[in-house]
Amino acid sequence: SLPAGAVQSLKILSCLGMQTNRFIIDHLEGCSSLQGTGDIVSLLPSLADLGIVEVDDSLIRFSHDLIQQQVYDEIPSDRRQQIHVSIGTYLGEKATLNNMPSLRNLLITPRQDEDRENEKIVDTNVGQTDLITVATDQINAAGPKSASVNSERVRFSRW
Repeated sequence: SLPAGAVQSLKILSCLGMQTNRFIIDHLEGCSSLQGTGDIVSLLPSLADLGIVEVDDSLIRFSHDLIQQQVYDEIPSDRRQQIHVSIGTYLGEKATLNNMPSLRNLLITPRQDEDRENEKIVDTNVGQTDLITVATDQINAAGPKSASVNSERVRFSRW
């Protein structure tokens, strides 16, 4: 049997797709509109022992695409939309361009292996860019039916 909180955690993971970066899960902790978010990290070893997910230092992936799809399909469509919007909104708020270094460094500064400061700037931007990408993907995955989705799309397009 699954540990307490596992079903909700699996639903959240399934909304993120077949695999997600652990960085994203770490950033979702504390999202009050996603009950069980704080449990995901603590449940990963149990879920891995059960063969449901595979975990390494940077990625969390379902052990099979059919598991991810079954969990995802079992979520009622209105709840699935809420999860997508909650993830997208929460990550979007954490990744506002006002709170991150300029993406210009990522685009125009060449990465030099010997230049560790430059490498740190690029790595920071890549992480923040991942947040923006996942946030936008989640808002788009929610579909066009929700008024809140449309307002989030407008907000994200301003980035």
